[in-house]
Amino acid sequence: MDEDVTIPKWVFSAAAALLVLFVGLTVSLWHVDPAAEEDMKAEIISERPALLVFDDPGCSWCARFKRDIAPAYEESPLMQKAPMQYVQIRDQANIVYRLRSRVTGTPTIVLVDRRGKEVSRTGYPGGGAKAFLSEIEAMLKRVPKEPEPANS
Repeated sequence: MDEDVTIPKWVFSAAAALLVLFVGLTVSLWHVDPAAEEDMKAEIISERPALLVFDDPGCSWCARFKRDIAPAYEESPLMQKAPMQYVQIRDQANIVYRLRSRVTGTPTIVLVDRRGKEVSRTGYPGGGAKAFLSEIEAMLKRVPKEPEPANS
């Protein structure tokens, strides 16, 4: 009853392919993106996200923003979710926030999360204060969810 059993070559090929697939999936599941890992290690620098307004003293659009848009934001409930902070464009190298890229025009409005990482940015809004508030509300929905800070 000693019969030689011949296993078709395709079985070995299929087994090898499954092994490669399994190893590849295992490695990809264990891999941690260094940028994501760095974000998780980043210190929380604020209780809330912040809305940074990059401006310049000689910028006429910045003056319009301060006159026509900023007061509506400051009086809205959004101000409690993400306080507005003005940053002179020439001082951006000195900020603690991590922006995706350098700000090159004013006014530029950048939303950063509690760890100071840029979430989204926009410019001077067309459509006035109401459109600006709607845009910021949409930007705030993109802020990563984190546990609320513990009250001491």
